[in-house]
Amino acid sequence: MLNYLVSFSTWAESNSGQIQILIGILALSLAIFGYRQIIEQIKIAKKQEDRADEQRKFELKIQSLNKLTKITNHAKKFF
Repeated sequence: MLNYLVSFSTWAESNSGQIQILIGILALSLAIFGYRQIIEQIKIAKKQEDRADEQRKFELKIQSLNKLTKITNHAKKFF
């Protein structure tokens, strides 16, 4: 068992530069993947916010029309 650890240690020492490059490439790949996921989530959140704004505008229009109708009906009573 100790012989395998010594062999692995020797191999790792002789190839440490290549191992570091592979780890760096893997880390960069994961960072790019994470960045793309974040951008996608931001786009989804923006769409949801835009839809909520449109819905709120519609609700405000309905409320305005309801108040205008009440005012009109109230004014008809006096004339």
